[in-house]
Amino acid sequence: MAPRPRDETSFPAIGNTSSSSHATSERMGAFGEMSHSPNQRMRVQMPQPMQQIPRAPLGPQPSTASSPMRVDLSTAPPSRQTTNSSSFGSRSRPQPQSREPLMPATPVKLPQVNLNTTNPAVVYLSTTHTDSNADSTDSRRRHDKLSDVYSMSGDTVEFARNLSDYINERIPYQLSIGLLLLFSLIAFLFILCGTLNFPFCPLQPMIPIWLALAGVLFIISATFRIYFLIPQPPRSPMRRRQRKLGAGLLCKGIELLFALANIVWLILGCVWVYGGRQYVHFEEGMFERHYCEPIVYWTAFVACTTFLLLYCFVIIALICLLAVGSMKESARTENSNPLLAR
Repeated sequence: MAPRPRDETSFPAIGNTSSSSHATSERMGAFGEMSHSPNQRMRVQMPQPMQQIPRAPLGPQPSTASSPMRVDLSTAPPSRQTTNSSSFGSRSRPQPQSREPLMPATPVKLPQVNLNTTNPAVVYLSTTHTDSNADSTDSRRRHDKLSDVYSMSGDTVEFARNLSDYINERIPYQLSIGLLLLFSLIAFLFILCGTLNFPFCPLQPMIPIWLALAGVLFIISATFRIYFLIPQPPRSPMRRRQRKLGAGLLCKGIELLFALANIVWLILGCVWVYGGRQYVHFEEGMFERHYCEPIVYWTAFVACTTFLLLYCFVIIALICLLAVGSMKESARTENSNPLLAR
């Protein structure tokens, strides 16, 4: 029996009805060599490989024809960001903020103060001075009358300073220093009298001690007073300012302490001297407990009386000065303001 011929299998072209498209296969089974001639229309154009996209450089870009949009960095706000429309997929980056000046462009005008006012403000002048009385005498006001000492004083400290200046102006410093040296010599005699006759006053053993200590206190006080009375050579304002405040205040404080000690010691001396006046006698060998060396007792008696009279004179003079100054000040006020007198 002869073999049966195999069926010829053909595959029509899909989507193409043209007669030029045909497919044949040899009789080599169901799938043989295929011959396919597609039409040019069937060709699929593959996309070209993607080119590398250039990145936009950092910072401001120059203006080109492809980027018509221009951004002025001087007028743009700090938070505005610029993009490049010509590049595909480029990332937007913030531009650096514009640095504005911290100070205003126009200077600030301060209000002007008119110094030529009719009612100037009253400035309070301090009454404490770092320089000594002799050093700053040339910079202080001169007092022609004694009543001006009171009228030109604002408080107690200024009154004491003005009174001291007035006395220094009227009395030469040579005379004041000479009197203080003479009184210091007398105080030295008090020290010798009290020291040498210490055991010869059974009436009151404190009288010789009072004489010796009173002489020491007076000499120390006179030394400080002479130091302030000696005139210093003229100095420039800069050198006068260089004088320390602590030294002047220390000397003034020590002088004040010794002045108070002299007053307290004088009161005690008056009690001891005047208290034994009715019991004292000056004959040796008779009532020994009431005996006191005459030179010691009478020296202490005269010293106490003299110092008491001197202090009383100073106090009375100050009271009279304050009274006269107050009367003249009130009279001057009434003359300047007649309405107050009515």
